[in-house]
Amino acid sequence: MWDVEALLLRTALLAGYGRDAQPLARRLARATAAGSARSCFEAGTPIQLSVDAPGPPAFRVGLRVGERFDAQSIEGLVPPRTLEHLARFLEPLPAAEHRGLGAWLFWTEARQSVFVDLRDPSPEVALARLHRILSREQRQRLEQVCLPALTARPWSCRIEADDTGVHRVAVHWLLSRHAPPESLAETIAPGCWVHAMQGLGHLLRWPGRSGRWVFVTPLDEDDGRALRVGNSGWTLVPEDEAKHRAVGDLMSALGGPRDYAQALWSLCRGAASPQWRVGRTCELMVKADETKSVRARLFFSPEVAG
Repeated sequence: MWDVEALLLRTALLAGYGRDAQPLARRLARATAAGSARSCFEAGTPIQLSVDAPGPPAFRVGLRVGERFDAQSIEGLVPPRTLEHLARFLEPLPAAEHRGLGAWLFWTEARQSVFVDLRDPSPEVALARLHRILSREQRQRLEQVCLPALTARPWSCRIEADDTGVHRVAVHWLLSRHAPPESLAETIAPGCWVHAMQGLGHLLRWPGRSGRWVFVTPLDEDDGRALRVGNSGWTLVPEDEAKHRAVGDLMSALGGPRDYAQALWSLCRGAASPQWRVGRTCELMVKADETKSVRARLFFSPEVAG
């Protein structure tokens, strides 16, 4: 089992960073903070690695940066003006009164976003906390897309900014175990579910029938209509050669970096104990237009020393 910096160094080298890999890995590792909470999404690891399809190889990493968002902890990883906008936006968010997943920075060289935990024992408390940071327009949008309490509950909020300000906010909802995901998907984006399941079918024998579901609702009108779903059923698949091949099959089908994705899975698998699950979650986005184009993001959860 590697420590966080060693794992990030090897990932950066795999992504082609060369001599810049070592200082980058050191900066990223320095921002990472372990926590005591865990979920089926990350299994308690303080870092996550992801691969997108379609697209080229890219160093994409999620870092748990503490119980609450602290701008100082990620200085040097996010451009100063962008960091200023994120800090100002998140400052009014009340501290959670539960053991949460903390705040996460999802980082690429070109884009950064922050996730904050909304897994409060009461969905009403979670939404009340969230209201404290939203604009009037975003609150109105939240009321329009708010899912029934018996169907789903708030899971997290994703915030993306650039040097001009916060421009993308989305709420992730954890679907009830007994709620039918297909029905909700058809309500959000009719005709997209079958395309999402075709993509997920590369990873699961019976897509749509296993794992927990997360639905994502953007709070910005200009973010485009689409079905955005995440599924943790991949966690149940044994970590064997068939799973390794499935990573490549999905990447090939959607125009992603097959060799890079399989190498990254192997890197994480080789450093993990036999019972650890590296491949845990897949997110899919299907455009609600005539193309019904599919994008997928695989999340790898490395087992690292604390």
